[in-house]
Amino acid sequence: GKDNGITDAVDQLRRYANQRGGQVAEGSEQLFWTNQFTVATTGERAEAGTFSALSEHYLAWKDPYPTTIGDLAVSLGKPAEQVTQQEILTAGMLAPERLLDIVRHFTLFMELDSGHTIKLVGRYQQYRGVQKALRRMLTGNTKSHDGHVDRRGGIVWHTQGSGKSLTMVFLIRAMRSHPELRRFKIVLVTDRTQLQKQLGDTAALAGETVKLARNTKQVKQLLSQPGPGVVMAMIQKYRDTQSDNGGDNGDGLSGSETFGILNESESILVMVDEAHRSHGSALHANLMNSLPNAARIGFTGTPIIMGKRKKTLEIFGGYLDRYTLIESEADGSTVPIYYEGKTTEAAVAGASKMDDVFFHWFADLTDEQREILQKKYATTAQVLEAPEMIAAKATDILRHYVSTVMPGGFKAMIVATSRKACIRYHEALNTARDQLLAEVDQRFPELINAPVDSLDFDDNFLLNAAFQRQLIADLEFAPIISSEHNDPPEYHPWTGKIDQERRIDRYKKRLGTGGDKHD
Repeated sequence: GKDNGITDAVDQLRRYANQRGGQVAEGSEQLFWTNQFTVATTGERAEAGTFSALSEHYLAWKDPYPTTIGDLAVSLGKPAEQVTQQEILTAGMLAPERLLDIVRHFTLFMELDSGHTIKLVGRYQQYRGVQKALRRMLTGNTKSHDGHVDRRGGIVWHTQGSGKSLTMVFLIRAMRSHPELRRFKIVLVTDRTQLQKQLGDTAALAGETVKLARNTKQVKQLLSQPGPGVVMAMIQKYRDTQSDNGGDNGDGLSGSETFGILNESESILVMVDEAHRSHGSALHANLMNSLPNAARIGFTGTPIIMGKRKKTLEIFGGYLDRYTLIESEADGSTVPIYYEGKTTEAAVAGASKMDDVFFHWFADLTDEQREILQKKYATTAQVLEAPEMIAAKATDILRHYVSTVMPGGFKAMIVATSRKACIRYHEALNTARDQLLAEVDQRFPELINAPVDSLDFDDNFLLNAAFQRQLIADLEFAPIISSEHNDPPEYHPWTGKIDQERRIDRYKKRLGTGGDKHD
């Protein structure tokens, strides 16, 4: 957590700005209307936020890029390890040219789902990522100079939750006021509609409007137009059930579309959100072919899996900037992840439980026949999709959720190996919940009257579950899966895009609020 000094300083700033929500005015909010960002400092420590921010939103500025901490130490006449957070923030944010840059390109307003509008200021990794991207675009060789590929881009790997989407918005802003980069056509490939609003505001500042391309025809039309502009090419988030024509139904592009050469200009930047995703790679390839001389920057929030890494690096070139999960946790900009390892015997050699089930089913075969059968069918997919296996896991997952996750008011997400496994988990979780409720109802009268010290771990679990009975009974499980043409009917309730979006919206709401069923 933060030391009290910083928290007190933020509280003081909030009081001056009359942001503490008291009945009586404590300060003057109007003085802060033109304020771009605020700094809370206590001698050696310093953190920045905006006047609408709470103390947990204030963060240290840890990299004085493009200066290094070594250079800073020399200019201050002290060893690098003695340079304080306050000195780094002062050099990184308050040097006049940086301050003007941050005010001009790295502060913006954002409307939250709750309807509140907040003011944001960029963080050091966003500033650094944008500066590096600008520098690379201005100094890297174009394809015609390089002879092979365009060297003006790269990959920005910023951990999920660290404001990657806003980094793209900040980059577009900075490009729009740069004499050489303002003539670029910017193509943003994404599946996030939330980005539309921020981009719209950003483009409006530069006197442009964002053009939205949801299908092949629109993409071809917008990309082949000469001159600048901002184009958002929307990727399909889920394949739509009704579409039989390669996904060209106005709901976003799929990877299968080829465009032919649309625009040979070198003044184009293609930015790809979640650049590592496979559905994107076919679409990237098509975009790369249609805009052969464009610069390309890929943004990713997850480390790129080894197999895909080569492909992703080939498309975009090397890393432009990295901001890892460890850095992000240390900064307090993402919540630490706690990992609890669990294995099931099915994933381990000598999987005795699975063997028991197998022997039970095929008791009348000889040993040789059983061995042939096991060799033939014990593939990873079959093990991971096996109904008994899923039933056992679902029971374990549900109990773990009810005992350790649900009491904190959190929801949960399970990622399965296939669409079939996903549907089976849905059935198994419903069954596991009903079984748990039946067990709770059966044992409750006996457990509530038993002496506390006589209850074992399992009894305690059931007793605690009994006090949450209504919430457990209300839990809902919803598979989110893509659709394919010849899907069996049991897949249909879970593939419709509008239903999926509604479920995802409900999933984002708090657990157990306002009579709504809980997912």
